[in-house]
Amino acid sequence: MSRTCLAVLVAAALLVGCAAMPGATEYSCDNGKAVQVAYAEGGTAQLVLDGRRYALRQAMSASGARYVTDAGPRPGTALEWWTKGPAAMLREGPAGQADDPGAFRQVAGCTSR
Repeated sequence: MSRTCLAVLVAAALLVGCAAMPGATEYSCDNGKAVQVAYAEGGTAQLVLDGRRYALRQAMSASGARYVTDAGPRPGTALEWWTKGPAAMLREGPAGQADDPGAFRQVAGCTSR
């Protein structure tokens, strides 16, 4: 096996290992994406989407549990994860407005597996 092939295999294995989170809840979304979320004490969560991990903090919600981060998938975007029972919404909005639920638009509806 060439060194290039070996390097690619090692890199792929490391990326898969980074995305896996023991104890995480897995969700299937209506846009075809899969999301993993690990909820922690203290009102934080780790969300994995498209192989990228996001650190979320709990935010105020009228119903369910809402988590946000100002570090969204693209520059200048924020990410919101809002759950109630087995259902969840993945939403995106402008960075700096994570505490304003009205600033977000839904990207996907998700259901825990």
